[in-house]
Amino acid sequence: MLRIGRAVIRVTDLERAAAFYARAFEFSVLFDREIFPGFRSLHVGPAQVSDPGIWLFPAQTARSDDEPILVLYSNEIDADLERARSAGAELARPLAGDSGARSASIRDPFGNVIVLTEI
Repeated sequence: MLRIGRAVIRVTDLERAAAFYARAFEFSVLFDREIFPGFRSLHVGPAQVSDPGIWLFPAQTARSDDEPILVLYSNEIDADLERARSAGAELARPLAGDSGARSASIRDPFGNVIVLTEI
């Protein structure tokens, strides 16, 4: 079953954005780590890391064709990827990661990148 995991919001200041969402909506930092050299992944939300939240992206970087707009959580990532591909999605980044924490990116027919993450 797919669940909405993260919406992506571009911000000019990650620290200020995290502070705003904490004050305005009582969101806490769910995940904060450099996942690629020079790329900090900062997620905020109202509950736990496995629940829906927001992925804050630095706006000062150029928007990449591979930048996701949405992250979906999946309990059956292989089946969900196949269903998306059968519906017309293209694989943008192949399935990778350790069992139970794999992810892949697809591009919808309109060019939007969606990340599917195994939960």
